[in-house]
Amino acid sequence: MAIKKKPVTMTKRVDINAWPREVTIQNNTPFTMTEKVKSIVLESETETVVMVSESEFMRIKHNFMQLNLLRDWDNGLVVIDSVGVENGDV
Repeated sequence: MAIKKKPVTMTKRVDINAWPREVTIQNNTPFTMTEKVKSIVLESETETVVMVSESEFMRIKHNFMQLNLLRDWDNGLVVIDSVGVENGDV
């Protein structure tokens, strides 16, 4: 009886402590916004990928949380970390 070998699959490990790194910024609102930390113009209903430091990421996250609360948006402005953690939504 022959033994079947399983194929080897390689997975890329992401260092969750490595900064700077890419984050995805989503504008799920009908408005054009200017994100102030990186000075990015966010057209309505779009997403943009940017490279940020940890402090920039935290400032964007905080700003988006405040705007979402102020405007009563569930997921109006969202920042998603490249390691797959979604932040900024309320």
